[in-house]
Amino acid sequence: MRHMNLFLPWLLMIAALQAADPQKSELASTLSHHSPDGKFAMRVVHETADEPSHSEAIRRIELVAVASGKVLAQLLPDEDVQTHFEHWRLLWSPDAKWCAFYYEHPRTGYTTVFRHANGRFAAAHKRYALRKDTTGHTRNEYIKPIRWTKEGTLILYQWTLDHGPTGGEGGGPESSWELIAGDDAKKGSFRVIKAREITEEEGEKLEEEFETNGKGSKQ
Repeated sequence: MRHMNLFLPWLLMIAALQAADPQKSELASTLSHHSPDGKFAMRVVHETADEPSHSEAIRRIELVAVASGKVLAQLLPDEDVQTHFEHWRLLWSPDAKWCAFYYEHPRTGYTTVFRHANGRFAAAHKRYALRKDTTGHTRNEYIKPIRWTKEGTLILYQWTLDHGPTGGEGGGPESSWELIAGDDAKKGSFRVIKAREITEEEGEKLEEEFETNGKGSKQ
């Protein structure tokens, strides 16, 4: 009994801590954006109490092998888990050797390209590298994947809004760009190889194509 009395305070403390901890949420997953050959897909892992369309409930966005469920790449960076983001999607090259992952926060959206090699997918460039530098101080910027070409290049649409002269909340000049990105074997990375400034009308057409290519997402 004496030994039991010595351990009793510790047992009560452990019980109190367990009662205070919230129960871990059960997780579910949703597959979408399958590769052209059907071997790979994007898997969104989320809390079962919420819809996968709520980014705050998402725990992981992964690239997986459909047959085995094996995780081949983490698409969503750890630092963006449980933050507010929208419009996530995956755009596949025709040969399924490349894919472009996109998602956006309230003021920014960027594309990351992944390359298939040695049974896995890995990022083919540094984060935020697929963009055209503008002369101003960027306020809002969205760089969206539009389509893959037969030659293996990726067409992207970049819309940038710079800060105004006073640096306040008001926007300054905006610009629209069509980017062509491809694999640079000499530099060992996927990069922008051509950028063309386009009109507002051309930008709207690329935006429409982006929305069409995003169908199939359950957001």
